[in-house]
Amino acid sequence: MALYYSCFVLGTGAFADYKSDIGYTDLKALLGANTPTGTGVNVLQAEASAVSSTDTNYPVYAPDITNSQFVGKTFSFPDVASTSPSGHATGVGSRFYGSIPLLMALTISPVMRLMPG
Repeated sequence: MALYYSCFVLGTGAFADYKSDIGYTDLKALLGANTPTGTGVNVLQAEASAVSSTDTNYPVYAPDITNSQFVGKTFSFPDVASTSPSGHATGVGSRFYGSIPLLMALTISPVMRLMPG
């Protein structure tokens, strides 16, 4: 039990804050209130379908645009419409351009979604 506990305690310290890992913390310290927010930035999130092309539900690739993370975001689906939301795409989108306070670019909109053909 003691070995397990010590491995767990030591192992948890290995995870660093991703903002620090990518240099955002330093940028924020340098720029302060002038740190970019993502306003006016258009983004594209490309996803493969979560189901194969032989599945009757094909394609499933879009985030759940009714999710509260995406309030105020404008989505464009230029390819074949997703038949239902993808949990993976929703998770990626919430971290990429969602309204979670931990994110760096909260004001990104609109979002264009593509599914590879």
